[in-house]
Amino acid sequence: LGDSGLQMVDATAGFAHLFSIKEDSEILNAKKAAFLASKVMQNFVVKKIEDIIDKNQKVKHIELGEMTEQVITDPSKIGIRFKPENVDIAYPPLFQSGGHFDLSVNAACDDED
Repeated sequence: LGDSGLQMVDATAGFAHLFSIKEDSEILNAKKAAFLASKVMQNFVVKKIEDIIDKNQKVKHIELGEMTEQVITDPSKIGIRFKPENVDIAYPPLFQSGGHFDLSVNAACDDED
């Protein structure tokens, strides 16, 4: 590229602006996804963790993640009227505790309680 005589420029800002513009359907989908995530946290995850603590139970992170994923993919389990076939997840729910945290994109639940 250096020998071609072409000038290299940073087009990041232009592409960022171009990709930031959303259609109405994209905005609606983002709102629905945020609503579902919020309701799953409020109506399932928090209650489940409180119940586990109150009953002094041991539940593996991976099991809690699987239970949460089932609720996300079938929202009727918490009273949300979204069709399961219209719900998908990009990343599975991730639970970590005990001071050992992996914040990478490819992090996964472990067998810890």
